[in-house]
Amino acid sequence: MVVLLATLTYGIIELPSKGWSSLTILAAFSAAVAALVGFLLYEPRRVDPIIDVRFFRSVPFTSATLTAIAAFATFGGFLFMNTLYLQEARGLSPLRAGLDTLPMAAVTVLASPLSGRIVGQRGPRIPLLTSGICLMVGCAMLAGITSSTPFSWLFAAYVIFGLGFGLINPPITNTAVSGMPIASARHTAEVLNPEVLADGSPA
Repeated sequence: MVVLLATLTYGIIELPSKGWSSLTILAAFSAAVAALVGFLLYEPRRVDPIIDVRFFRSVPFTSATLTAIAAFATFGGFLFMNTLYLQEARGLSPLRAGLDTLPMAAVTVLASPLSGRIVGQRGPRIPLLTSGICLMVGCAMLAGITSSTPFSWLFAAYVIFGLGFGLINPPITNTAVSGMPIASARHTAEVLNPEVLADGSPA
């Protein structure tokens, strides 16, 4: 896993400057592929694997994992691009840029436990659908911003984006554990999202 992550990260970072024809880039990605294959062959033989690849045979688990990757990639992209935008395009200090992003963070903190209660009572469909809509709307609102965009527009986009990201974790956790064995599901749910467990049993 260390070789996989190191070579893949290096290849992605250096690719724009070195290009696909670089032997270094080709070697890095080749090493990443070889490490991934080795990991997938080795992990099923372990008693306590880092990642139990058998879980990916479950459609709910795999779907939840892909949804989580998409959501957290969106969140990472938001943090990176929004920080550059506020400081470079609008000329704000790092402190002011952080303060201006607080609406997103505050809504995320408030929405996450609310989503857990909804999942425990109504299931994952409502918060999952709401989350997807909010993330898309928030990203769409931020797609065309300029240095003169009113902060009221940014504030609304941050709130909507934060709501979407705050709602996402409980339903994907619930969906993931629904495709796992009982013992693994209970442990995973208790560690990742205890509010999903409304009655002490796996959601």
